[in-house]
Amino acid sequence: MLCRIAAWIREIELLAIMKKELYMTKADLEKILKIVEENGIKDTFRLIQNNDSGIGYTTDMEFDAILNGRAATISMEIATSDEW
Repeated sequence: MLCRIAAWIREIELLAIMKKELYMTKADLEKILKIVEENGIKDTFRLIQNNDSGIGYTTDMEFDAILNGRAATISMEIATSDEW
C-alpha cells in the first residue's frame, strides 16, 4: 500500500512539472530572440524560471553548443529579480 501511495505522489509531482506557467514581458521575448539569432540556435533551448525570490521572477535560457570541439551547456540570464 505504501508503495502505491509513493508511486501516486510521484505521478502527481511529474504532472505538476509538465505544466508550468512562465511569466514574461515583451522585453524578455526580445532578449530570447536576440540570443537565438546571435548564437545561431537551430535546435531546442530551455527556459528555466524561478519565482521563489519573493518579488518577481528570474528567467534563464539554456542551450547546448559546441565550444572548442567540446559539448557545452550555455546558460544566459533573460530576466533577473533586479528588474522588478
